[in-house]
Amino acid sequence: MDKKNKEALEVALTNLLNKMENRKTVKKILQAKDVKGTYLEEKENVQNELNEFKIKMASFFEEGRLKVTPYDKLPEFINKDNVVDLCFALMMTEVFDDIDLLSDVRTLRNVLGKVSGELEEVANRFIIFLYQEGDGLFSLLKYDEILEKVVL
Repeated sequence: MDKKNKEALEVALTNLLNKMENRKTVKKILQAKDVKGTYLEEKENVQNELNEFKIKMASFFEEGRLKVTPYDKLPEFINKDNVVDLCFALMMTEVFDDIDLLSDVRTLRNVLGKVSGELEEVANRFIIFLYQEGDGLFSLLKYDEILEKVVL
């Protein structure tokens, strides 16, 4: 795998997650009366970083098919404090799934299981959505269908 592409992806993903954290994107979505509207607003607010992440992820694909997953396991910079942000970021791409990012998706599930506090319930819902239901791919469902499963 091209180390340069992986490093560029890591920078783009870190920038996206940092912007989401600084904006309190997930918290705003979870606390909103209009969850779907707030989701769309927040997605628009991180659109530049999201597009950069999508471009860097696309470098791991050829003719619409994944050549190689960028990571075997969840990268160290993803932890219980930002893993829910990662799930929302993947959902916002509308085209990439956990299986596109990681070979061993159990590492994502394990970190989601360690989330506590105000994000614990949504983390558990992401576990159910991603690993216990048959349709657990962000790319297969529309954002509002996923929000119904994990937020509403």
